[in-house]
Amino acid sequence: MKIIQKPSPNFSTSKYTKVGVQIHKTLGLMPWTLEWLRNPTAWASAHYLITKKGEIYQLVQLKDRPWAAGRINKPSDRARKIMIKTPWRAWVQPGHYLVQVEYECLLHETYTKEQYDATVWLFNQFDFEIDDSNFL
Repeated sequence: MKIIQKPSPNFSTSKYTKVGVQIHKTLGLMPWTLEWLRNPTAWASAHYLITKKGEIYQLVQLKDRPWAAGRINKPSDRARKIMIKTPWRAWVQPGHYLVQVEYECLLHETYTKEQYDATVWLFNQFDFEIDDSNFL
């Protein structure tokens, strides 16, 4: 497998090391989804996009924070176990310390076998193990 570089301008710097993963569905299909995540007017991106065919696109470098998973003001119990807080008790945006992975997928669809295979391969490239304590 390989990672296809398609840089997005929609990111900020981050001082945090990536320690886990957060996944999302795009609720859109290719090629529109890729175009949207790279469009400066969208104010949206992710570290990676995995297509239904299992192609892996990297949009934002891991050292940076993509504009995904914005502020979470009322996290679920599961999210509270993973998320970190600032010294003044505000939730830190997950994109700072979690790798953001988007999947080409509509709301009521499930992931394809190709997406599962690409996910396993991608997750094995990270410098950390993934388990319940760092997967959102």
